[in-house]
Amino acid sequence: MKQRKHKRFFILFLFIFLACTLGYKTKAYAAKAYFSVEKFTIGQGYLVEPVEVEIKDNEPASTVTERVLKQAGYTCQIGSAMGWYLAGINKADNGNSSVPICIQNMAEDAPKTGDLLPAREKNNYYPGLYEFSYSANAGWMFFINNKDMPVGAANFYLKDGDVVRLRFTLYGIGADLGNGRTGSLSLPNLDAITKRMAVYNANRKICDAKGYASVYASAKSIVTNMDSTPTQVEQAYAKLPTEAQMIQWAAEQAAKEKAEADRKKYTPAKTKIKKITSKKKQAKLTWKKITGATGYEIEMSKKKASGFKKIATIKKAKTVTYTKKKLKSRKTMYFRVRAYRKVGKITYYGAYSAVKKIKIK
Repeated sequence: MKQRKHKRFFILFLFIFLACTLGYKTKAYAAKAYFSVEKFTIGQGYLVEPVEVEIKDNEPASTVTERVLKQAGYTCQIGSAMGWYLAGINKADNGNSSVPICIQNMAEDAPKTGDLLPAREKNNYYPGLYEFSYSANAGWMFFINNKDMPVGAANFYLKDGDVVRLRFTLYGIGADLGNGRTGSLSLPNLDAITKRMAVYNANRKICDAKGYASVYASAKSIVTNMDSTPTQVEQAYAKLPTEAQMIQWAAEQAAKEKAEADRKKYTPAKTKIKKITSKKKQAKLTWKKITGATGYEIEMSKKKASGFKKIATIKKAKTVTYTKKKLKSRKTMYFRVRAYRKVGKITYYGAYSAVKKIKIK
Protein backbone atom coordinates (compact mmCIF):
# COMPACT_ATOMS: atom_id res chain seq x y z
CA MET A 1 0.00 0.00 0.00
CA LYS A 2 2.82 2.40 0.86
CA GLN A 3 4.53 1.77 -2.46
CA ARG A 4 1.31 2.48 -4.34
CA LYS A 5 0.88 5.83 -2.57
CA HIS A 6 4.47 6.77 -3.32
CA LYS A 7 3.96 5.84 -6.95
CA ARG A 8 0.83 8.03 -7.23
CA PHE A 9 2.63 10.92 -5.55
CA PHE A 10 5.56 10.55 -7.95
CA ILE A 11 3.27 10.57 -11.02
CA LEU A 12 1.47 13.68 -9.74
CA PHE A 13 4.78 15.39 -9.02
CA LEU A 14 6.09 14.49 -12.49
CA PHE A 15 2.98 15.91 -14.15
CA ILE A 16 3.25 19.19 -12.25
CA PHE A 17 6.96 19.40 -13.00
CA LEU A 18 6.42 18.84 -16.73
CA ALA A 19 3.52 21.28 -16.80
CA CYS A 20 5.72 24.00 -15.33
CA THR A 21 8.86 23.27 -17.33
CA LEU A 22 7.12 22.76 -20.66
CA GLY A 23 4.81 25.73 -20.28
CA TYR A 24 1.66 23.65 -19.99
CA LYS A 25 -1.41 25.81 -19.63
CA THR A 26 -4.99 24.88 -19.00
CA LYS A 27 -7.48 26.89 -21.03
CA ALA A 28 -8.59 29.83 -18.91
CA TYR A 29 -12.28 30.64 -19.00
CA ALA A 30 -12.83 34.18 -20.17
CA ALA A 31 -15.53 35.79 -18.02
CA LYS A 32 -17.68 38.31 -19.86
CA ALA A 33 -19.97 41.16 -18.95
CA TYR A 34 -22.31 42.99 -21.29
CA PHE A 35 -22.03 46.77 -21.28
CA SER A 36 -23.90 49.71 -22.80
CA VAL A 37 -23.87 53.50 -22.35
CA GLU A 38 -27.31 55.04 -22.82
CA LYS A 39 -28.71 58.52 -23.38
CA PHE A 40 -32.32 57.43 -23.88
CA THR A 41 -33.71 60.06 -21.50
CA ILE A 42 -32.61 62.86 -23.83
CA GLY A 43 -33.56 60.98 -27.00
CA GLN A 44 -30.02 60.41 -28.19
CA GLY A 45 -29.93 56.62 -28.12
CA TYR A 46 -26.68 54.87 -27.35
CA LEU A 47 -23.38 56.53 -26.69
CA VAL A 48 -21.86 53.03 -26.71
CA GLU A 49 -23.97 50.25 -28.19
CA PRO A 50 -24.08 46.97 -26.25
CA VAL A 51 -20.68 45.27 -26.25
CA GLU A 52 -19.14 42.15 -24.80
CA VAL A 53 -16.39 42.94 -22.32
CA GLU A 54 -13.90 40.43 -20.96
CA ILE A 55 -13.50 40.93 -17.24
CA LYS A 56 -10.73 39.90 -14.91
CA ASP A 57 -11.08 38.35 -11.49
CA ASN A 58 -12.37 40.85 -8.92
CA GLU A 59 -12.50 43.66 -11.46
CA PRO A 60 -14.69 46.56 -10.33
CA ALA A 61 -17.33 48.12 -12.57
CA SER A 62 -15.41 51.41 -12.44
CA THR A 63 -12.37 49.94 -14.15
CA VAL A 64 -14.46 48.28 -16.83
CA THR A 65 -16.33 51.53 -17.43
CA GLU A 66 -13.15 53.49 -18.03
CA ARG A 67 -11.86 50.77 -20.36
CA VAL A 68 -15.08 50.61 -22.41
CA LEU A 69 -15.27 54.38 -22.79
CA LYS A 70 -11.62 54.59 -23.79
CA GLN A 71 -12.02 51.85 -26.39
CA ALA A 72 -15.03 53.71 -27.79
CA GLY A 73 -12.95 56.87 -28.10
CA TYR A 74 -14.34 58.85 -25.16
CA THR A 75 -12.61 60.51 -22.25
CA CYS A 76 -14.37 60.97 -18.95
CA GLN A 77 -14.21 63.01 -15.78
CA ILE A 78 -13.97 60.98 -12.59
CA GLY A 79 -15.08 62.39 -9.27
CA SER A 80 -13.51 61.21 -6.03
CA ALA A 81 -15.03 63.31 -3.26
CA MET A 82 -17.35 60.41 -2.31
CA GLY A 83 -15.25 57.65 -3.82
CA TRP A 84 -15.09 56.86 -7.55
CA TYR A 85 -18.00 58.18 -9.54
CA LEU A 86 -18.50 59.18 -13.15
CA ALA A 87 -18.88 62.94 -13.16
CA GLY A 88 -19.17 63.24 -16.91
CA ILE A 89 -18.22 62.07 -20.40
CA ASN A 90 -16.63 64.49 -22.82
CA LYS A 91 -18.22 65.02 -26.25
CA ALA A 92 -21.13 62.77 -25.32
CA ASP A 93 -23.93 65.24 -26.19
CA ASN A 94 -24.68 65.43 -29.92
CA GLY A 95 -27.03 68.40 -29.43
CA ASN A 96 -30.13 66.69 -30.90
CA SER A 97 -32.11 66.22 -27.72
CA SER A 98 -35.74 65.25 -27.21
CA VAL A 99 -37.57 64.10 -24.09
CA PRO A 100 -39.55 60.83 -24.27
CA ILE A 101 -43.28 61.20 -23.68
CA CYS A 102 -43.17 58.90 -20.65
CA ILE A 103 -40.79 61.32 -18.90
CA GLN A 104 -42.76 64.41 -19.93
CA ASN A 105 -45.84 62.86 -18.35
CA MET A 106 -44.18 62.03 -15.01
CA ALA A 107 -45.17 65.32 -13.36
CA GLU A 108 -46.09 68.90 -14.14
CA ASP A 109 -42.51 70.03 -13.68
CA ALA A 110 -41.05 67.20 -15.75
CA PRO A 111 -38.80 68.46 -18.56
CA LYS A 112 -40.05 68.94 -22.10
CA THR A 113 -38.02 68.82 -25.29
CA GLY A 114 -37.96 72.63 -25.43
CA ASP A 115 -36.20 72.69 -22.06
CA LEU A 116 -33.20 70.95 -23.63
CA LEU A 117 -32.81 73.02 -26.77
CA PRO A 118 -30.62 74.55 -27.94
CA ALA A 119 -28.22 72.20 -26.21
CA ARG A 120 -25.25 74.58 -26.17
CA GLU A 121 -27.31 76.97 -24.05
CA LYS A 122 -29.23 74.51 -21.87
CA ASN A 123 -26.31 72.19 -21.12
CA ASN A 124 -23.57 74.07 -19.28
CA TYR A 125 -21.08 71.32 -20.13
CA TYR A 126 -21.95 70.97 -23.81
CA PRO A 127 -20.74 69.01 -25.74
CA GLY A 128 -19.91 67.02 -22.62
CA LEU A 129 -22.64 65.20 -20.76
CA TYR A 130 -22.08 65.64 -17.04
CA GLU A 131 -23.84 65.60 -13.72
CA PHE A 132 -26.08 68.69 -13.67
CA SER A 133 -26.24 68.82 -17.49
CA TYR A 134 -29.72 70.18 -18.28
CA SER A 135 -30.95 69.88 -14.69
CA ALA A 136 -29.85 69.78 -11.05
CA ASN A 137 -30.87 66.11 -10.84
CA ALA A 138 -29.12 64.91 -13.99
CA GLY A 139 -26.10 62.62 -14.13
CA TRP A 140 -24.80 59.14 -14.89
CA MET A 141 -26.10 56.10 -13.02
CA PHE A 142 -25.14 52.43 -13.02
CA PHE A 143 -27.74 49.72 -13.43
CA ILE A 144 -26.29 46.23 -13.05
CA ASN A 145 -28.61 43.33 -13.79
CA ASN A 146 -31.46 45.84 -14.00
CA LYS A 147 -30.88 47.26 -10.52
CA ASP A 148 -29.74 50.70 -9.49
CA MET A 149 -26.56 49.98 -7.57
CA PRO A 150 -26.65 50.88 -3.87
CA VAL A 151 -22.83 51.04 -3.82
CA GLY A 152 -20.33 52.91 -5.94
CA ALA A 153 -19.00 51.34 -9.12
CA ALA A 154 -15.55 51.00 -7.56
CA ASN A 155 -17.06 48.78 -4.85
CA PHE A 156 -19.06 46.51 -7.14
CA TYR A 157 -17.07 43.59 -8.51
CA LEU A 158 -18.40 42.16 -11.74
CA LYS A 159 -18.98 38.48 -12.38
CA ASP A 160 -19.50 36.46 -15.51
CA GLY A 161 -22.78 37.28 -17.25
CA ASP A 162 -23.45 40.63 -15.57
CA VAL A 163 -25.30 43.20 -17.66
CA VAL A 164 -24.00 46.71 -16.97
CA ARG A 165 -25.99 49.67 -18.27
CA LEU A 166 -24.54 53.10 -17.69
CA ARG A 167 -27.53 55.41 -18.06
CA PHE A 168 -28.02 59.16 -18.06
CA THR A 169 -30.77 60.35 -15.75
CA LEU A 170 -32.46 63.62 -16.58
CA TYR A 171 -35.26 63.88 -14.01
CA GLY A 172 -35.87 62.52 -10.53
CA ILE A 173 -32.35 61.20 -9.83
CA GLY A 174 -33.09 57.89 -11.53
CA ALA A 175 -36.89 57.95 -11.28
CA ASP A 176 -36.94 58.44 -15.07
CA LEU A 177 -34.84 55.27 -15.39
CA GLY A 178 -37.30 53.13 -13.47
CA ASN A 179 -35.17 52.73 -10.34
CA GLY A 180 -38.15 51.36 -8.41
CA ARG A 181 -38.47 54.24 -5.96
CA THR A 182 -41.72 56.09 -5.33
CA GLY A 183 -42.92 57.84 -8.46
CA SER A 184 -40.44 56.18 -10.78
CA LEU A 185 -41.35 54.96 -14.24
CA SER A 186 -42.23 51.35 -14.92
CA LEU A 187 -40.01 50.41 -17.85
CA PRO A 188 -39.33 47.17 -19.75
CA ASN A 189 -36.39 45.11 -18.52
CA LEU A 190 -33.78 45.52 -21.27
CA ASP A 191 -31.10 43.21 -19.85
CA ALA A 192 -31.86 40.20 -22.05
CA ILE A 193 -31.99 42.17 -25.28
CA THR A 194 -28.93 44.20 -24.25
CA LYS A 195 -26.95 40.98 -23.87
CA ARG A 196 -28.23 39.62 -27.17
CA MET A 197 -27.33 42.86 -28.94
CA ALA A 198 -23.87 42.76 -27.37
CA VAL A 199 -23.29 39.25 -28.70
CA TYR A 200 -24.59 40.43 -32.09
CA ASN A 201 -22.08 43.29 -32.12
CA ALA A 202 -19.28 40.89 -31.18
CA ASN A 203 -20.23 38.85 -34.27
CA ARG A 204 -21.67 41.62 -36.42
CA LYS A 205 -19.96 40.67 -39.69
CA ILE A 206 -21.33 37.15 -39.80
CA CYS A 207 -24.75 38.16 -38.40
CA ASP A 208 -25.15 40.88 -41.03
CA ALA A 209 -24.10 38.38 -43.69
CA LYS A 210 -26.87 36.07 -42.46
CA GLY A 211 -29.39 38.83 -43.23
CA TYR A 212 -30.06 40.20 -39.74
CA ALA A 213 -28.79 43.77 -40.22
CA SER A 214 -32.29 45.24 -40.57
CA VAL A 215 -33.56 43.13 -37.65
CA TYR A 216 -30.81 44.53 -35.43
CA ALA A 217 -31.53 48.10 -36.63
CA SER A 218 -35.21 47.64 -35.78
CA ALA A 219 -34.37 46.23 -32.33
CA LYS A 220 -32.05 49.14 -31.66
CA SER A 221 -34.78 51.62 -32.62
CA ILE A 222 -37.24 49.95 -30.22
CA VAL A 223 -34.78 49.64 -27.33
CA THR A 224 -33.59 53.24 -27.49
CA ASN A 225 -37.17 54.56 -27.53
CA MET A 226 -38.29 54.78 -23.90
CA ASP A 227 -41.91 54.89 -25.04
CA SER A 228 -41.69 51.36 -26.47
CA THR A 229 -43.86 48.75 -24.75
CA PRO A 230 -42.65 45.52 -23.10
CA THR A 231 -44.37 43.60 -25.91
CA GLN A 232 -42.42 45.50 -28.56
CA VAL A 233 -39.18 44.78 -26.72
CA GLU A 234 -40.04 41.08 -26.40
CA GLN A 235 -40.86 40.84 -30.09
CA ALA A 236 -37.62 42.58 -31.06
CA TYR A 237 -35.69 40.22 -28.79
CA ALA A 238 -37.32 37.15 -30.34
CA LYS A 239 -36.48 38.25 -33.89
CA LEU A 240 -32.77 38.60 -33.18
CA PRO A 241 -30.67 35.45 -33.59
CA THR A 242 -30.06 33.64 -30.32
CA GLU A 243 -26.73 33.77 -28.55
CA ALA A 244 -26.19 30.07 -29.31
CA GLN A 245 -26.83 30.65 -33.02
CA MET A 246 -24.44 33.58 -33.19
CA ILE A 247 -21.69 31.74 -31.34
CA GLN A 248 -22.11 28.76 -33.66
CA TRP A 249 -22.00 30.98 -36.77
CA ALA A 250 -18.87 32.68 -35.49
CA ALA A 251 -17.20 29.33 -34.82
CA GLU A 252 -18.11 28.07 -38.28
CA GLN A 253 -16.83 31.28 -39.88
CA ALA A 254 -13.61 31.11 -37.88
CA ALA A 255 -13.12 27.50 -39.02
CA LYS A 256 -13.66 28.51 -42.65
CA GLU A 257 -11.24 31.40 -42.36
CA LYS A 258 -8.65 29.16 -40.73
CA ALA A 259 -9.10 26.53 -43.42
CA GLU A 260 -8.65 29.17 -46.12
CA ALA A 261 -5.60 30.62 -44.36
CA ASP A 262 -4.11 27.13 -44.07
CA ARG A 263 -4.87 26.44 -47.71
CA LYS A 264 -2.97 29.56 -48.74
CA LYS A 265 -0.16 28.80 -46.33
CA TYR A 266 0.36 25.13 -47.14
CA THR A 267 -0.67 24.77 -50.81
CA PRO A 268 2.47 24.04 -52.84
CA ALA A 269 3.48 26.18 -55.80
CA LYS A 270 2.65 25.17 -59.34
CA THR A 271 4.98 22.54 -60.70
CA LYS A 272 6.94 22.97 -63.94
CA ILE A 273 8.02 20.07 -66.15
CA LYS A 274 11.61 20.86 -67.06
CA LYS A 275 12.20 18.06 -69.52
CA ILE A 276 10.47 15.08 -71.09
CA THR A 277 12.29 12.47 -73.16
CA SER A 278 11.43 9.15 -74.72
CA LYS A 279 13.16 5.92 -75.55
CA LYS A 280 11.66 2.64 -76.63
CA LYS A 281 8.12 2.44 -75.22
CA GLN A 282 9.03 4.79 -72.35
CA ALA A 283 8.65 8.44 -71.37
CA LYS A 284 10.85 10.07 -68.75
CA LEU A 285 9.74 13.26 -66.99
CA THR A 286 11.87 15.65 -64.97
CA TRP A 287 10.23 18.50 -63.08
CA LYS A 288 11.20 21.39 -60.85
CA LYS A 289 11.44 20.63 -57.15
CA ILE A 290 8.85 22.51 -55.10
CA THR A 291 9.80 23.83 -51.66
CA GLY A 292 7.68 22.34 -48.91
CA ALA A 293 6.16 19.62 -51.06
CA THR A 294 5.61 16.18 -49.56
CA GLY A 295 5.48 14.53 -52.98
CA TYR A 296 4.06 14.67 -56.50
CA GLU A 297 1.32 13.20 -58.65
CA ILE A 298 1.74 12.43 -62.35
CA GLU A 299 -1.14 12.20 -64.78
CA MET A 300 -1.25 11.06 -68.38
CA SER A 301 -3.70 11.27 -71.27
CA LYS A 302 -3.98 10.54 -74.98
CA LYS A 303 -5.54 13.98 -75.43
CA LYS A 304 -4.16 17.42 -74.65
CA ALA A 305 -7.15 18.87 -72.80
CA SER A 306 -9.04 15.93 -71.32
CA GLY A 307 -8.93 12.32 -70.25
CA PHE A 308 -6.09 12.66 -67.75
CA LYS A 309 -5.65 9.81 -65.27
CA LYS A 310 -3.23 9.49 -62.39
CA ILE A 311 -0.46 7.06 -63.20
CA ALA A 312 1.87 7.57 -60.25
CA THR A 313 2.24 9.13 -56.81
CA ILE A 314 5.74 10.10 -55.77
CA LYS A 315 5.99 9.99 -51.98
CA LYS A 316 9.52 11.35 -51.64
CA ALA A 317 9.94 15.10 -51.84
CA LYS A 318 13.49 14.76 -53.24
CA THR A 319 12.36 12.67 -56.20
CA VAL A 320 11.78 14.86 -59.27
CA THR A 321 11.88 12.27 -62.05
CA TYR A 322 9.56 9.53 -63.19
CA THR A 323 9.66 7.04 -66.04
CA LYS A 324 6.48 5.64 -67.52
CA LYS A 325 7.03 2.28 -69.15
CA LYS A 326 5.06 -0.08 -71.42
CA LEU A 327 3.78 2.65 -73.70
CA LYS A 328 2.86 2.08 -77.35
CA SER A 329 5.42 3.17 -79.89
CA ARG A 330 4.67 6.04 -82.27
CA LYS A 331 1.83 7.26 -80.05
CA THR A 332 1.72 10.87 -78.79
CA MET A 333 1.09 11.08 -75.04
CA TYR A 334 0.40 14.07 -72.78
CA PHE A 335 1.67 14.48 -69.23
CA ARG A 336 1.20 16.86 -66.31
CA VAL A 337 2.49 16.99 -62.72
CA ARG A 338 1.35 18.58 -59.49
CA ALA A 339 2.92 18.81 -56.04
CA TYR A 340 1.11 17.96 -52.84
CA ARG A 341 1.76 18.63 -49.18
CA LYS A 342 0.45 16.67 -46.22
CA VAL A 343 -0.20 18.54 -42.98
CA GLY A 344 -1.64 16.27 -40.34
CA LYS A 345 -4.60 14.51 -41.93
CA ILE A 346 -5.10 17.13 -44.65
CA THR A 347 -3.50 17.05 -48.09
CA TYR A 348 -3.04 20.30 -50.01
CA TYR A 349 -2.57 20.11 -53.77
CA GLY A 350 -0.74 22.60 -55.94
CA ALA A 351 -1.81 23.56 -59.46
CA TYR A 352 -1.00 21.21 -62.31
CA SER A 353 1.96 21.99 -64.50
CA ALA A 354 1.48 22.99 -68.10
CA VAL A 355 0.75 19.92 -70.22
CA LYS A 356 3.75 18.47 -72.04
CA LYS A 357 3.51 16.06 -74.97
CA ILE A 358 5.92 13.56 -76.40
CA LYS A 359 5.86 11.00 -79.19
CA ILE A 360 6.86 7.62 -77.86
CA LYS A 361 9.70 5.86 -79.65
